[in-house]
This record gives sequence, C-alpha cells and structure tokens, in this order.
Amino acid sequence: MNSLILWRASLRRHWFAASFAFAAVLAIAVAVILYAPRQYRSVSKLLLRVGYESGSLDPTMSVVGDPNAPLNTRQDEIETALDVMHSRTIMNDVVDRLGTDLILEDQLSQSGDVSEEPQNPVAAWIGALKTWASNIDPIGSRERAIRTLEQSIDISASERSSLVTVQFKSKDPKVAQTIVSAWVDAYLDHHAQVNRTRGTYAFFLEQDAELKNQLDEVHRKIRDAKNAAGFATLDGHQKLLESQLEKVSGELFKVEADLVESSMRAQAYADLLTTTVQPTVKEETTGIERSSHDEMRSALFQLEVLENEYAAKYKPGHPKLTSIREQLNEARKIVEAQESDRTESRELINPTHQQLFANQVVDLATEKSLRERQKKLREQQRYLIGEINSINEHEQLLSKLQRDSQVLEERYKVHSVMLEQARLNEELEANRITSINVSQPATLEERPVSPNKPLCALAGLIAAFALAIGIPVLMDVRSYWPTDDFPQSDDHESADDSWDESRPESAEEPDRVRTSVPIRIDKAVVSHEAPAESSAATRPR
Repeated sequence: MNSLILWRASLRRHWFAASFAFAAVLAIAVAVILYAPRQYRSVSKLLLRVGYESGSLDPTMSVVGDPNAPLNTRQDEIETALDVMHSRTIMNDVVDRLGTDLILEDQLSQSGDVSEEPQNPVAAWIGALKTWASNIDPIGSRERAIRTLEQSIDISASERSSLVTVQFKSKDPKVAQTIVSAWVDAYLDHHAQVNRTRGTYAFFLEQDAELKNQLDEVHRKIRDAKNAAGFATLDGHQKLLESQLEKVSGELFKVEADLVESSMRAQAYADLLTTTVQPTVKEETTGIERSSHDEMRSALFQLEVLENEYAAKYKPGHPKLTSIREQLNEARKIVEAQESDRTESRELINPTHQQLFANQVVDLATEKSLRERQKKLREQQRYLIGEINSINEHEQLLSKLQRDSQVLEERYKVHSVMLEQARLNEELEANRITSINVSQPATLEERPVSPNKPLCALAGLIAAFALAIGIPVLMDVRSYWPTDDFPQSDDHESADDSWDESRPESAEEPDRVRTSVPIRIDKAVVSHEAPAESSAATRPR
C-alpha cells in the first residue's frame, strides 16, 4: 500500500515525463504499423505418400545387394525427404529457373501497363543497411540469391504427419508465389532423379544383350551335342533306354525260363515215348451178335406163331399141326446149338503215345523259337547297354552345358525383370510420376503477414504503460542518489519541506509504527531508528 502511494506521488511530480514516454512509445508503434516493410507469404503443401520409392529396392540392389536388407521406417523417410528439400541443389535449380534479380530484388519484371509502386523509405533504409553489411565480404549475385533462398524459405512437417509445408515471404505476393511454385517444380524433378540410380537402364540393357548372346551360344552347343548323340533330351533318352533295357531284360529272363521248361518237357516226353508208352495197343471186342443166329431166331419165332395159329384151328393130330410142330422142334435144336455172340480183336495206334509225340514235337518247336528269341533279346540287350554307355560318355559335357544354360537363364530372367524396372524408372522420371502429391499449390495471399498489426499495437501499449509507470519511479530514485558538495542546512530544509508536502495523512499518527529509514547526514546515508511522530524529515529507500 505504501508503494502504491509513493508511486502516485512520483507520478504527480513527473506526469509530464510519463505522458511524453507513453505518447512516444505509442507513436513508435504506430510508425512501425504504418511504415514497416510489408512481407507477403505464399504457402504450398506436399503430401509424401508411400510410393514405389519406399516400397521397392533399387534394381542394382536387387541384383548385387541383399534384398532382405531392412528398409527405412516411415519417419526416416520423411526426415530424409526434409533433408533433401533443404539441399543446395534445389536452390540452385530455383535460381536458374527464376534468375538472381527476382530473388534479390523481390520484384517481378514490370510490364508496360503496370506502374511501379513508391518505395517505402524505411524499407529503402533497411535495404541500404543490408547492402553495406554484405559488402564487407563481397560475394556474387548468384551466391547471394542462393543464400537468400536458404535463409528465407521455410520447410517444415509435423511429427506424425506426411504433409510438408513450404512457405516463402517476400515484399511482393506474386514474387512469393512464383518462388514457391518454382521450388515445388524443382523439387519434383529432383525427387524423381534422387530416388533412382542413374545409368541403370543402359547398364541392364547392355547386360541383357550380353547374357542373351551367351545363352544362345550355350543352346547352340547343347543342340550340336544332342544331334551328335542322336537324342532330344538327355534325361528323356536315358529314361527311354533304361525302360527298354529293363523290358528286354525282363523278356530275356522269361524266355530263358520258358526255354528251360520247354527243353525239360521235351526230354520228359522223349523218355516216356522210349521206355513207357508203346506205339500200338491190342483191342478185343466181346458181345458181338451173329447175323445167322439172329435169322434163325427170327425163323423160329415165325414157326412158333404158325404153331399157335394151327393149334387154334386144328385138332391135335392134324397133319399140318403135327408138321409145324416137328419143324418148330428142329428149329429150336438148331438155334440152341448155335452161340448167340462172338469176340473180335484188333491192333490200334496208342493215342497216349500219339499225344505225347505231338506234345514233344510242339515243345521242340517252342524250344527252337525260344532259342532264337533268346538270341535276339541278347543282341538287343547288348545294343541298349552300348547306347547307355555312349550316353554316359556325353552326359558330363551335356550336364555342364545344361548347368551353364540354367544359370544363364536364371540370370537372364532376373536381368529382364530389373531391365523392365529400370525402364519404368526412366519413364516415371521422364513423366515426373512420383509419390509426391501437391495437395496445395503455391498460394497468392494479398494480405501481408508482417508486420503483425495487433501484436505491434499490443506490444506498443504494454511498452507505453511500462515506461509511463517506470519513468517517475526511476526519476525519484535518481534524485535520491548521494552527491558531493551538497550544503547540509539547505538540503535538510528543502528535504524536510518536500517530504512534509508529500507525506501521507497516515504518517501523522504517532505511536503506531517505528520505521527504519535512510536519512542524509553529512554526505552519507545511515539507518536511524526514529519515532513516527518525529518532525525530522525521512525519506523511504
């Protein structure tokens, strides 16, 4: 409370100085707002997408490097892209595109129908000061333009964002837009170049032609070797010969077994025909009926029929009856005297001997045919073995040629893929197809961003109030400083008078407080303990 009261007293004494400082600071703030050089901004935004640059390897890396090498993270890619954006190469390209005058003078070339704006005196003074400072270490205009770009262009990206913001400030909004547009174009071209290895397409094209010639030469040697050996494929011919040899060997084993069987069977038949089985056999036929006996039996039967007929017609003793009965008895005696059947014998060819002989003839013929077949199969077996031996002699040469052919074919396939990838990289670079998308082209902002009028006004008010508050206090503190050759009596009287005039009403109450205040005594300030009601003048520190 005492400090506030003392400040108010100081402000009443030095109101003019405080008012002057307040007005001067406000005037300076208004002058800055009105006459400070204007800065216009142009902003462009680039979206760094995940493209083929981050998702694929360089063609040479795929051939001679480790394809399983760890790739960079997304954050590393963005940081690398920011480092590339700050590279001097892009700044050189921008200077080559726009020229040094546009960047250094911040002014587009005026056409005939556009009048030049009057130059701001403050800006002219600042420009002259910069020119004088730059002449200390003189450099060329191109170098100054590149350094100006590096210092003025602002490239930034958020921590977890793939969006890069590029902005540039200039005295002319069209100049800022032109520079940002040129920088974006230069970066897109540079990005397409920096993300591929130069010369890969020509290299792989040369390697492709060389590998193709080597592969054609190996194929020609394989063809000549196959033609000399008389087969199409080594494996196929070997399998064919092996299957044929296996079949011939199986047939030979079977023929030899059949041959042994036929020989043994023919020998067995010969032994049986010689020792056991007779060529002929005797055949006796019994129970053959005689033809005369049959005729007699027939005549006896007729007589018996007549005898029965006459017995029925005539009386016993009739001559016909007696005659027929006598004939009947004679016929019975004759029939009973003759034999009823006879035995017939004859000599025939033995069918068993005949069958055995026939089987022997068949087995002998089979044996002969089997021997001929055995001979032929053995010839075929020897031929196939000779062919297999010949193939085995060519196998080493053909295997080497085929291995060379397989290696060259694999290399040719890989180089073909890499050649196509390198060709696509060439086309992508030529057509400026990259993973960078311009989400916001360079803007034309006609409202200046510098100076910041609200901020300047607020700073001016704060500074004005601070000076208005502080200057009275500083002037009172300065007046309290001890000085040499100061008259003691006059000083005490004037100090007492001035202090009594500015003393607050609360100081007239004694017996409340006892304060320790500095006083002037013979050119020195000491601490003196005095009652509050004392009439001696005291001044607070």
